[in-house]
Amino acid sequence: MKDSNPFIGDAYTYIAIDRATRMVVSWLLGKRDGPSTALFVLNVRQAVSRKRFQISTDGWEAYQWALEAGLSDRASYGRIVKVDYPGRVEAVFGNLDINKIETTYVERFNGTLRQWCKRYARSTYASSKRWDMLRCAIVLNLARYEFCRIHQTLQATLAMAADYA
Repeated sequence: MKDSNPFIGDAYTYIAIDRATRMVVSWLLGKRDGPSTALFVLNVRQAVSRKRFQISTDGWEAYQWALEAGLSDRASYGRIVKVDYPGRVEAVFGNLDINKIETTYVERFNGTLRQWCKRYARSTYASSKRWDMLRCAIVLNLARYEFCRIHQTLQATLAMAADYA
């Protein structure tokens, strides 16, 4: 009999980053499934202004219906489908600038988070088996990323550069 506890097993970290400030707009630790994706999109909706904006994702199908349901009144949506190199850019809905469809910042952030947070590594003593401990590690690393780390290109923390500090 399979355990029905949603906080056991694989965890996926959803992250939304503002292109202009590079600050994390919203994040969610959940399963890589439709309900978690929809919850993440609702979190993004609550975190952003009512002005129109553009959002880009990878080619995972759950993003399309979650974004249509949760953000189609505010956002334009494009995605990069990376089946083979270099990937295919697709405009999905809204008035898009096709040249701004990219996932570079969030992919770089994922790499940085994996370097800093050893709970993402499977074969270490620090790997996470408990979601609550992984959630705490993510929060600490996000605080460091936005409020403590001096970024080389900005010569300031992200919060200082965005004038939030």
